[in-house]
Amino acid sequence: MENNQIKELGNKLVELRKNKGMTQTELAEEMFITHQAISQWENGLTIPDLGSLLKLCEIFNITLNDLFNQKKEEKEEVHQMPNDNVIRIFAVKNGKVLKHQEIKSLMKVQIIFEEKIEGSVDSDFSVTAKDIGGNVNAGSYVECGNVEGSICSGSYVECGEVGQNVTAGSYVECSDVSGNVASGSYVECGNVGKDLKASSYVECGNVGGNVTTMGNIECHTIYGNASANKINM
Repeated sequence: MENNQIKELGNKLVELRKNKGMTQTELAEEMFITHQAISQWENGLTIPDLGSLLKLCEIFNITLNDLFNQKKEEKEEVHQMPNDNVIRIFAVKNGKVLKHQEIKSLMKVQIIFEEKIEGSVDSDFSVTAKDIGGNVNAGSYVECGNVEGSICSGSYVECGEVGQNVTAGSYVECSDVSGNVASGSYVECGNVGKDLKASSYVECGNVGGNVTTMGNIECHTIYGNASANKINM
């Protein structure tokens, strides 16, 4: 968000809170956060996360579009959020709701991006995308092209080149990684710039740091130390 948008959001929150006759402390107690957080939002020092935005909309009985002063002539879809126990997934960019979907269970949610993402992606679910210009933080697996930042996945990672680090709860299959690689299973990749840790076997090119695994290692060159059941180079 731009600085002027952050300031406008802060002013809007002040207006909504006062219209409802609430103090910062009362609003904070209803949201189970500190009054300092409310003060920072209202003064444009920080912005609420998506969960807090949705809670604010519920308290003030408004939509996200209302909160961000979206005008009707922009013809953006208005999403009412009744208290009906329905699970809703929102895609939000620059304070605007791009898409939303109602689902029955969170177990099979997939976040799919059909174009390159210029910034970072933060998801509680899996992420499938082309190239990503920032970091990827996913609660489940990650399948993508090149990533300029780091990847942190709760499951496996299948990707192209990674500009920083890769951390995965399961296996890692990728091209070159400039930073560290940490895998809860095996690693199959190109060159790794720094350290590599895996719970299973490792097959890779050159490794600039140390390699530690409970399985076997098949690498071209390891410039640091190696610890494994069997090492083939």
